[in-house]
Amino acid sequence: MKKIKKTFWVLIMSLLFLTGCESSSTNSSSVEEVQKYSVYVTLNYQSVPLTSNTPMNIIIDGKEIAHHHTAGFSNTYPLELTEGLHEFYLKNDGVYKTDSLNFVVERDGQEFIFGTKTRLTFGMEVWSE
Repeated sequence: MKKIKKTFWVLIMSLLFLTGCESSSTNSSSVEEVQKYSVYVTLNYQSVPLTSNTPMNIIIDGKEIAHHHTAGFSNTYPLELTEGLHEFYLKNDGVYKTDSLNFVVERDGQEFIFGTKTRLTFGMEVWSE
């Protein structure tokens, strides 16, 4: 009889333990989804005579969103970004990188316009409109 009671309690405790594990895994899988907004980023890369006008890669939050954006063109890129602060900069295929500009996403449909041009000296000017 003692052996049956012990087996019964081991079975009950095992079931309780398994039920607890199941509910904790359910809680961890129901992590809240992050809201993303459809936004548009436009880069107006002005061509400057007598400079290199090097094609630039557009980087947002450390990820390349456009490769070899060419001088003399303005392009708009549709993106899905989370609400909050984001970082924009340009980088060529070498080591050159522009200063960073920050922008804040607050709702769907926002458009962010950035401009750039090669300086007559070393580097590039980059601005937010």
